[in-house]
Amino acid sequence: MSEKEIIQLHKADKLIEQRLYLEAAGYLDTLYEVYPDDDYLCFITGLCMSYNPNKAPKA
Repeated sequence: MSEKEIIQLHKADKLIEQRLYLEAAGYLDTLYEVYPDDDYLCFITGLCMSYNPNKAPKA
């Protein structure tokens, strides 16, 4: 498995984790559907991801 594939899997895991957290916190599912971009979701909820491969230094 390539490094890129590992990063993509990690991001998917983090998005699932964030969605579960939002659901547990009582946020509406539509919030995630309307704003699927995790950076914007972070901005409007204050729940930021600890790892964002889009902002990772380029190898």
